[in-house]
Amino acid sequence: MAKSTAKKNSNASKNNNPNNNPISVKSLLLKLVDGRLPKIVGTLFLLLSLFLVMSLGSYVFTWQEDQDAVFSSKHSVDFLFNHQGEIQNTAGRLGAWVSHQLIYNGFGISSILLAVFFAIWGIKLLFNYRIASPLRTFFYTTLFILTLSPILSYFFAAERYRFAFGGAMGNTIIHFLNGVAGELGTLFIIIGLILILVILFFNPIFHLSFLQKKSPEIQNTEVPVSTNPEPVK
Repeated sequence: MAKSTAKKNSNASKNNNPNNNPISVKSLLLKLVDGRLPKIVGTLFLLLSLFLVMSLGSYVFTWQEDQDAVFSSKHSVDFLFNHQGEIQNTAGRLGAWVSHQLIYNGFGISSILLAVFFAIWGIKLLFNYRIASPLRTFFYTTLFILTLSPILSYFFAAERYRFAFGGAMGNTIIHFLNGVAGELGTLFIIIGLILILVILFFNPIFHLSFLQKKSPEIQNTEVPVSTNPEPVK
């Protein structure tokens, strides 16, 4: 009887030992939600930001060699896993392919702002340090990419420059604007976009003298001072 009781107590102690219990899905989710998941996502965002800086920065200098390799491949999977040629991009085949999609087929040089976006979010999630509002960062990043791309495509047209400064999206926007508003109308739209960016960045104060009301002149009246004051009685 005593042996059976001791055996039951030992089995109960083994079952109550948390080290012997398998990790359940619920406990794993609780561990992720308690602050670990934002740190994991923040780490991934910072690594992604570093990867974008390396790949996009290297693309500026190696795009001619790597672009031929990308065009010669049948599709992206074939280039990433089956390409045997030498790639000049610092981030390898993946960096060459990602930078080609973002710059050549995307929004051009302005795509580098994505690295800034992921860096700000990563620092916020990992270190709980707020550089800027995440929603404001998302808004300004989207706005600058959408405005800088057509501006760069307008001033650095693909017909004159081989490098895709504004990317395929910028070229598409410029061709669309030329068809809708004409070349002169497109010029005015581009000037408007530049003014918008200047206002957002620097918030200048514009002074137009002919629109300001002239303040009435204030006459300076001098009060004569008596040199011979009367004696006090």
